[in-house]
This record gives sequence, C-alpha cells and structure tokens, in this order.
Amino acid sequence: MLIYCKDKKIDKLINHNGGYKNKGNALFLILIAVALFATLSYAVTQSGRGSGNVDREQKILAASEILQYAASVDQAIMRLQIINGCGDNEISFENINEPGLYINLNAPIDKSCNIFDQVGGGIRWQASPSEIRLDASLGQYKFKTGTTSLNLNGIGVAGNGDLWLVITNSPNFGKTGARFVEVCREINKKLGNPIFAGGLGDAPRIISSSPVFNSFIGSYIDGTTSMSITGLPIGTTQFCVEGPSSNYMNYYHLLIAR
Repeated sequence: MLIYCKDKKIDKLINHNGGYKNKGNALFLILIAVALFATLSYAVTQSGRGSGNVDREQKILAASEILQYAASVDQAIMRLQIINGCGDNEISFENINEPGLYINLNAPIDKSCNIFDQVGGGIRWQASPSEIRLDASLGQYKFKTGTTSLNLNGIGVAGNGDLWLVITNSPNFGKTGARFVEVCREINKKLGNPIFAGGLGDAPRIISSSPVFNSFIGSYIDGTTSMSITGLPIGTTQFCVEGPSSNYMNYYHLLIAR
C-alpha cells in the first residue's frame, strides 16, 4: 500500500532525516576504511619484526641440532666401547653418503664398531643444517683426528692425537658461512663459553699454529702440533672458535681424548 503525504512539514522532515542518514553512511564507510588501513599498517610492521624473530629462531634451532647430533655421536661411541668392546682404533665412520672417506681397515668386518650401522652405534648419518652447509666439505660434519694442548681441555695427554667432530666454514664463501658464524655464536651461548666482543662471532680465537686434522680412518695423529685457544676454561670439550686463518669459524666437539 502506498501512502502519499501532502503535509509539507512532514515531507521536509523525512527528507531532512534521509540526508542525515546518507551522511551517516558515508562517515561510517570512512571510519571502516581508516580502521582497515590501521590494521594493514600494523600487520606489515609486525611481519617485519616477525621475520627477524624467525631468523633468530632458525639460528637457535640450527645450534640445537648440531649439539644434539654431537651428543648422539658421543652416545654411539660409548655404546661401541662399553657394549661392543671396540677399541679407539676400531671405530669407523664409514657411510654410504661419503664413499671412501672413512674406511677404517682396523674395524671388524661384522660392522660392530661402525657408528652408522644398526649392529654398531645404531645412529643414522646426517648432514649438517642446510643453512650453514656450502658443500660436502665446508659447513659439513667431519670426523677428524688431531692433537690438542693439555691446557686446552685438561684431559688426555699432551701430544696424543684426539678424535673430534668438526665443522668449518667462513663468511668468505657467502651466505652459509655468514650464517654459520651466527649459529656458532648461539652454540657458545648455549654452552656458556666465553664471549669475546669484537671477534668473528664474538668467539675465542686460536692463537697457535693450525692444528693438524685428517679424516679419521683408524689411526691418530700424535706429536705434531697442539692447539692453543685463548680464554677457554680447563675442561672445555665443545666450542666454536675463530681461526687460525682469518675470518674462519670452527666448531669442535671432542669425541675421544687420548
């Protein structure tokens, strides 16, 4: 039903109210637009901050992964020594991912002294975190023998070769090396190792000649050179250090001291 209003006052009032209604709708739309813009600006700001947090978390995760892997290798070696009766010279790091690199002729043929075999150490070979790994050498886990200084770790005999898990990389080789420096900073923090502001990754530095490190294939390097690192307390067996070459970062984890 249509109702026609002939009263001009009422008609004017209706038109007047309709005008206010239209103006109110426009103001409401403007307020919504302002609110959406503020929300978008906040989201962009937070995403920028979030990327930094994610990056830090990735470094912390990479540091934790390295330390956990080193601990698993420690446990595997203990199993070989205590349960399987393996001698220091019989331990083998032979694996299908690095053919020919760790062949130990002293290891039993039944593989009971092989770290990466179910009848031996029972753990799987794994690559280092991809963000710190340049290739098969730089940034990768390596099992090395080399000498240490007795005043470095306070155990073993000076001049006797030890067994180490080692990672080496450098910012000279781009992004993976730069990230390894940051991951090493996190490793030293987690371990409570001394922090030296101003150095590469705020890490202690090797101040002696370069220690000799060769892939471990059953024989140890004895009496060649020793590694002297300033600032590391007696008993330190896991650490990141700079050097001996400038701008190189190294992670060392002592597996067997002799």
